[in-house]
Amino acid sequence: MSSQADTIAIWRDRAEPDAQAATTPPPKRRRLQPSRRTVLSGLIATVGLVVLLAAIPLAVPFPWSLVAHYECGPGTVVATTDLWTPWVLVNAPYGGYANGSGSLLAGSGRLGTTVALGGAAGMFQRAEWTVTTSIRVLVAGPGANADCAGFLATPRFVGEYLGAVPLQPQNVTSDARENVSIRTAGYDSVLVDNGYSEADRSVSTCGGGKGILGVTASRETVQVPFTLDGSSHSASATLDGSFNYTYSFPGGFGTWSIDDLNVGSHAPGGGWAFSFTPCS
Repeated sequence: MSSQADTIAIWRDRAEPDAQAATTPPPKRRRLQPSRRTVLSGLIATVGLVVLLAAIPLAVPFPWSLVAHYECGPGTVVATTDLWTPWVLVNAPYGGYANGSGSLLAGSGRLGTTVALGGAAGMFQRAEWTVTTSIRVLVAGPGANADCAGFLATPRFVGEYLGAVPLQPQNVTSDARENVSIRTAGYDSVLVDNGYSEADRSVSTCGGGKGILGVTASRETVQVPFTLDGSSHSASATLDGSFNYTYSFPGGFGTWSIDDLNVGSHAPGGGWAFSFTPCS
């Protein structure tokens, strides 16, 4: 009996751990949560990378940046000056005619003039120009990094207009020496670039009839002169607007080399400028 009881007890002792294991649920897997130190370190690294990428354009003159880039913005006002400012500048081909009109302000009317026989003229309005230093402004997002040396100039048109003002007399075969400024009624003008510099294309009526061509433009670049600390300076400014031009070339007359002021290496904006060669 004693031997049989001992055998049962031994069997029970061996069986109980297996039964307990069968009724005990397996241990739950523990999710590894990032520590606060890890999260903080990652955040600091991200912020540091953004600051580094944003600061790169200051240290290295890259033309383009991915995370942030620099644009030019107004700084300190250094001068204010009233100047005649063109709404449209028109060159006529030698022997022909040209009509041009322009609008600079949204919702405003158009100012236009007709010029003949190689002449040039402009329609002007007086504007108060504010000149400031040009400073670099950090802007989020990809873009080109601007070189902000020099000054910025912004116009405020004050409503006084001029009729068509000649920039070049008639019967001149080239616009290369066209006037770049005017002075009238007590005011100077901005400096304009409306003359001929180099040929982008040509039109010829030698052996043919007259030709009429129309073009459009969306900007004019001018220089705004001002005085600072007794020295003369200028600030470049772009006048955005809507400009329309029509040019008429007499038949059997000659060839006109055309400087398209909107394209090529010389592109201040505006219409066309000409240099004329007669038919041989």
